[in-house]
Amino acid sequence: MGRARFAATTAAVVVFIGLRATTTQATFHEWRITEVYSDATGAVQFIEFQQPAFTVDDERFVGGQTLKDSALGHTFTFATHLPSEPQPSSHFLVATPGYAALSRVPAPDYVLPANNFFSTAGDTLTFATFVDQLQFTGAQFPTNGTSSLNRDYAATTLTTARNSPTNFAGQSGSVVPEPAAAGLLACGAILALRRRRASRR
Repeated sequence: MGRARFAATTAAVVVFIGLRATTTQATFHEWRITEVYSDATGAVQFIEFQQPAFTVDDERFVGGQTLKDSALGHTFTFATHLPSEPQPSSHFLVATPGYAALSRVPAPDYVLPANNFFSTAGDTLTFATFVDQLQFTGAQFPTNGTSSLNRDYAATTLTTARNSPTNFAGQSGSVVPEPAAAGLLACGAILALRRRRASRR
Protein backbone atom coordinates (compact mmCIF):
# COMPACT_ATOMS: atom_id res chain seq x y z
CA MET A 1 0.00 0.00 0.00
CA GLY A 2 1.37 3.42 -0.98
CA ARG A 3 1.92 6.13 1.56
CA ALA A 4 -0.83 8.31 0.08
CA ARG A 5 -3.37 5.47 0.16
CA PHE A 6 -2.32 4.51 3.71
CA ALA A 7 -2.68 8.10 4.86
CA ALA A 8 -6.13 8.35 3.27
CA THR A 9 -7.26 5.09 4.87
CA THR A 10 -5.96 6.16 8.27
CA ALA A 11 -7.75 9.49 8.01
CA ALA A 12 -11.01 7.75 7.09
CA VAL A 13 -10.73 5.45 10.10
CA VAL A 14 -10.07 8.40 12.40
CA VAL A 15 -13.07 10.27 11.01
CA PHE A 16 -15.27 7.17 11.44
CA ILE A 17 -14.18 6.70 15.03
CA GLY A 18 -14.73 10.37 15.75
CA LEU A 19 -18.21 10.26 14.27
CA ARG A 20 -18.96 7.07 16.20
CA ALA A 21 -17.90 8.67 19.47
CA THR A 22 -19.98 11.74 18.71
CA THR A 23 -23.15 9.83 17.86
CA THR A 24 -22.95 7.65 20.94
CA GLN A 25 -22.89 10.66 23.24
CA ALA A 26 -26.67 11.08 23.01
CA THR A 27 -28.04 7.57 22.64
CA PHE A 28 -31.23 6.10 24.05
CA HIS A 29 -32.49 3.89 21.22
CA GLU A 30 -31.72 0.44 22.67
CA TRP A 31 -34.02 0.60 25.70
CA ARG A 32 -37.05 -1.69 25.56
CA ILE A 33 -40.08 -2.06 27.85
CA THR A 34 -39.74 -5.54 29.34
CA GLU A 35 -42.03 -5.58 32.39
CA VAL A 36 -45.28 -3.80 33.27
CA TYR A 37 -47.17 -4.10 36.55
CA SER A 38 -50.36 -2.72 38.06
CA ASP A 39 -52.51 -3.55 41.03
CA ALA A 40 -56.27 -3.75 40.53
CA THR A 41 -56.81 -0.07 41.34
CA GLY A 42 -54.08 1.31 39.08
CA ALA A 43 -52.54 3.21 41.97
CA VAL A 44 -49.44 1.02 42.12
CA GLN A 45 -47.90 0.70 38.68
CA PHE A 46 -44.39 0.33 37.32
CA ILE A 47 -42.82 0.09 33.88
CA GLU A 48 -39.39 -1.48 33.64
CA PHE A 49 -36.92 -0.87 30.81
CA GLN A 50 -33.96 -3.02 29.80
CA GLN A 51 -31.13 -2.72 27.32
CA PRO A 52 -29.42 -5.64 25.51
CA ALA A 53 -26.60 -7.79 26.84
CA PHE A 54 -24.27 -6.52 24.11
CA THR A 55 -24.08 -2.82 23.34
CA VAL A 56 -21.32 -0.36 22.45
CA ASP A 57 -23.40 2.76 22.98
CA ASP A 58 -23.77 4.95 26.03
CA GLU A 59 -27.54 4.67 26.56
CA ARG A 60 -27.93 7.04 29.48
CA PHE A 61 -29.36 9.93 27.46
CA VAL A 62 -33.10 9.49 27.95
CA GLY A 63 -33.66 13.08 29.13
CA GLY A 64 -36.17 14.86 26.91
CA GLN A 65 -37.67 11.62 25.59
CA THR A 66 -41.28 10.64 26.29
CA LEU A 67 -43.29 7.71 27.56
CA LYS A 68 -46.91 7.70 26.39
CA ASP A 69 -50.00 5.60 26.83
CA SER A 70 -52.68 5.57 24.15
CA ALA A 71 -55.78 4.55 26.13
CA LEU A 72 -55.75 7.39 28.67
CA GLY A 73 -53.72 9.94 26.71
CA HIS A 74 -50.97 10.40 29.30
CA THR A 75 -47.47 11.59 28.43
CA PHE A 76 -44.42 11.59 30.68
CA THR A 77 -41.25 13.43 29.68
CA PHE A 78 -37.98 12.26 31.22
CA ALA A 79 -36.56 15.38 32.86
CA THR A 80 -33.04 14.03 33.32
CA HIS A 81 -30.64 11.49 31.87
CA LEU A 82 -29.71 8.35 33.74
CA PRO A 83 -26.91 9.01 36.26
CA SER A 84 -24.14 7.08 34.49
CA GLU A 85 -23.34 4.93 31.49
CA PRO A 86 -25.45 1.75 31.73
CA GLN A 87 -23.80 -1.64 31.89
CA PRO A 88 -25.01 -4.38 29.49
CA SER A 89 -28.44 -5.77 30.44
CA SER A 90 -29.11 -2.75 32.67
CA HIS A 91 -32.63 -1.81 33.76
CA PHE A 92 -34.36 1.34 34.86
CA LEU A 93 -37.70 1.79 36.55
CA VAL A 94 -40.57 4.22 35.99
CA ALA A 95 -43.40 4.10 38.55
CA THR A 96 -46.43 5.86 39.95
CA PRO A 97 -46.45 7.77 43.25
CA GLY A 98 -48.41 4.85 44.72
CA TYR A 99 -45.50 2.54 43.99
CA ALA A 100 -42.92 5.06 45.20
CA ALA A 101 -44.72 5.25 48.55
CA LEU A 102 -44.31 1.52 49.19
CA SER A 103 -41.64 0.21 51.51
CA ARG A 104 -39.27 -2.66 50.77
CA VAL A 105 -39.38 -2.25 46.99
CA PRO A 106 -36.63 -0.98 44.66
CA ALA A 107 -36.78 2.80 44.40
CA PRO A 108 -38.00 4.02 41.01
CA ASP A 109 -35.55 5.97 38.85
CA TYR A 110 -38.39 8.16 37.58
CA VAL A 111 -41.72 8.91 39.30
CA LEU A 112 -44.77 9.63 37.18
CA PRO A 113 -46.85 12.70 38.10
CA ALA A 114 -49.95 10.67 39.07
CA ASN A 115 -51.29 7.17 39.58
CA ASN A 116 -53.19 5.25 36.88
CA PHE A 117 -50.73 6.14 34.12
CA PHE A 118 -51.91 3.31 31.86
CA SER A 119 -55.11 1.29 31.53
CA THR A 120 -55.18 -2.34 32.65
CA ALA A 121 -58.16 -2.88 30.33
CA GLY A 122 -55.79 -2.68 27.35
CA ASP A 123 -53.26 -0.09 26.26
CA THR A 124 -50.24 0.72 24.13
CA LEU A 125 -47.10 2.13 25.76
CA THR A 126 -44.71 4.03 23.49
CA PHE A 127 -41.19 5.12 24.36
CA ALA A 128 -39.40 7.94 22.51
CA THR A 129 -41.96 8.18 19.70
CA PHE A 130 -40.61 5.32 17.61
CA VAL A 131 -37.96 3.51 19.66
CA ASP A 132 -40.21 0.95 21.37
CA GLN A 133 -43.86 0.09 21.74
CA LEU A 134 -45.64 -2.48 23.91
CA GLN A 135 -49.29 -3.29 23.30
CA PHE A 136 -51.52 -5.48 25.44
CA THR A 137 -55.19 -6.31 25.92
CA GLY A 138 -57.15 -6.49 29.14
CA ALA A 139 -57.26 -10.28 28.85
CA GLN A 140 -53.45 -10.40 28.72
CA PHE A 141 -52.82 -8.08 31.65
CA PRO A 142 -52.77 -9.53 35.20
CA THR A 143 -54.23 -7.48 38.04
CA ASN A 144 -54.02 -9.99 40.89
CA GLY A 145 -51.45 -7.84 42.68
CA THR A 146 -48.74 -10.46 42.37
CA SER A 147 -48.07 -11.00 38.66
CA SER A 148 -46.73 -8.67 36.01
CA LEU A 149 -46.72 -8.66 32.22
CA ASN A 150 -43.30 -9.54 30.81
CA ARG A 151 -41.64 -9.39 27.40
CA ASP A 152 -38.20 -10.76 26.59
CA TYR A 153 -35.89 -8.14 25.12
CA ALA A 154 -35.55 -9.95 21.79
CA ALA A 155 -39.08 -11.36 21.57
CA THR A 156 -42.62 -10.11 21.07
CA THR A 157 -44.32 -12.83 23.14
CA LEU A 158 -45.98 -11.58 26.30
CA THR A 159 -45.91 -13.75 29.42
CA THR A 160 -46.92 -13.36 33.05
CA ALA A 161 -44.76 -14.03 36.09
CA ARG A 162 -44.30 -12.82 39.65
CA ASN A 163 -43.50 -9.11 39.51
CA SER A 164 -39.79 -8.34 39.85
CA PRO A 165 -39.02 -4.63 39.51
CA THR A 166 -35.33 -3.79 39.02
CA ASN A 167 -33.95 -0.25 39.06
CA PHE A 168 -30.87 1.31 37.51
CA ALA A 169 -28.79 0.59 40.63
CA GLY A 170 -29.49 -3.12 40.12
CA GLN A 171 -31.79 -3.43 43.13
CA SER A 172 -34.53 -6.02 42.64
CA GLY A 173 -37.59 -6.90 44.66
CA SER A 174 -41.29 -7.57 44.43
CA VAL A 175 -44.52 -5.76 45.20
CA VAL A 176 -46.37 -7.67 47.90
CA PRO A 177 -50.08 -6.82 47.90
CA GLU A 178 -51.66 -5.72 51.15
CA PRO A 179 -54.10 -8.21 52.70
CA ALA A 180 -57.68 -7.63 51.63
CA ALA A 181 -59.90 -5.79 54.08
CA ALA A 182 -62.17 -8.82 54.32
CA GLY A 183 -59.24 -10.99 55.24
CA LEU A 184 -58.19 -8.57 57.97
CA LEU A 185 -61.69 -8.49 59.41
CA ALA A 186 -61.85 -12.27 59.39
CA CYS A 187 -58.52 -12.50 61.20
CA GLY A 188 -59.72 -9.97 63.76
CA ALA A 189 -62.91 -11.95 64.36
CA ILE A 190 -60.98 -15.18 64.84
CA LEU A 191 -58.62 -13.55 67.35
CA ALA A 192 -61.53 -12.03 69.28
CA LEU A 193 -63.26 -15.42 69.44
CA ARG A 194 -60.11 -17.11 70.72
CA ARG A 195 -59.67 -14.46 73.41
CA ARG A 196 -63.28 -14.91 74.59
CA ARG A 197 -62.81 -18.66 74.77
CA ALA A 198 -59.56 -18.27 76.67
CA SER A 199 -61.15 -15.92 79.17
CA ARG A 200 -63.87 -18.49 80.01
CA ARG A 201 -61.35 -21.14 80.97
